[in-house]
Amino acid sequence: MHQALSIALCLLAISSPAHSDTALEMREYCKGVVEAPSAPGGMVEMPTTFQAGFCWGAFAATQAFAHTSAEGSTRGLLQLCIPQGVTRKQMVEVFYRDADLNPQLLHEEWHYVAWLALAEGFPCKSE
Repeated sequence: MHQALSIALCLLAISSPAHSDTALEMREYCKGVVEAPSAPGGMVEMPTTFQAGFCWGAFAATQAFAHTSAEGSTRGLLQLCIPQGVTRKQMVEVFYRDADLNPQLLHEEWHYVAWLALAEGFPCKSE
């Protein structure tokens, strides 16, 4: 019950009208992140624009929820199986590539398309 409530609250928080950017809009916001070079040590030299910061922050939250699990659960709150060590930039790149490959989804809310992309990009092993 506690896990279901946690998941519901997470989904409610990221799907509220204040966060209803489409996948097309988020894809555009993330372009600077995808094109940014990575510096030694894994640092990303992304542009200092609102759009790039919005993308980076949105995927920071996604990354945190993906790796935060409810008590007694082996998967994160988003029920994704993203391995430890996958960088935030890699998550953005998976979303960006998947948005390009699935233009029919670009009108959907970005977090839904990102979830689909991450679930496909990092499939869970059978338990």
